[in-house]
Amino acid sequence: MILYQSNNIPYSKADLHIHSKLGDGTATVKEILDYVQNYTDLKVISITDHDNFESAEVAKKWMEQKKYNFEFMPGMEVTTLSGHLLALNIKKPIRKWQSLKKTIIEVHRQRGICIVPHPLSWLALGIRRGCLNYVAKNQGGHLYVDGIELFNSTLVGRMGQRNATKYNRTILKTAELGNSDAHNLSSIGTAFTLFQGNTMTDLFAAIKYKQTLPLGKFMSIKENIRLCKERNILYKRIYKKYLRSKIKKLPLFRKKKNFIEI
Repeated sequence: MILYQSNNIPYSKADLHIHSKLGDGTATVKEILDYVQNYTDLKVISITDHDNFESAEVAKKWMEQKKYNFEFMPGMEVTTLSGHLLALNIKKPIRKWQSLKKTIIEVHRQRGICIVPHPLSWLALGIRRGCLNYVAKNQGGHLYVDGIELFNSTLVGRMGQRNATKYNRTILKTAELGNSDAHNLSSIGTAFTLFQGNTMTDLFAAIKYKQTLPLGKFMSIKENIRLCKERNILYKRIYKKYLRSKIKKLPLFRKKKNFIEI
């Protein structure tokens, strides 16, 4: 991939695949925003929880209250019948378990963009080759993908990177992006998309004209194990909280109302 620099405009970084505690991540939305502000040089980010648009709405409120030196793009990771799809720059949530074609069309009708995350990966519901072939052969109108995630810092992304890169450069031929797929704070920005400019508008233009570059570093086995432990602890807390809420609703555990014995 060759990037052409014009008018001495500097390059910036974007990470458009981050998960929060409102989904299966370990950090709150505010913690993510503050971490990006204080510990990274990212200029555009998106929090893309699975089939959940709540994080985008929460982030929007925080972005309005506090001045951050980066831009936030609302989005979510939608589960389609063919696998996961990043729906970015959308205005309202996209319904899950629809066909890939219908999901892509719905995103583009909102003037959003569709990025294929961890492609061809069987471990994380990556969209398979046959489904992408269909999109490539029948693209037109609202049916097309804007980009493909060719650098994903997780173990899942590492497994399919070589095949996905070869596939995109020979068949799909769409913009190449890098994202961290971060589920904890320290992973944010470990993989990113390099683009010319520093705003969302600049990023959209770079994606449209395929002038993006996926870069970053893969998480080590040790880091992947640590992340799994963090997520397991979180899941246990959520499950215990869920069980407690259910138990309290059982007749045996309901508080008795005051009564007068006759």
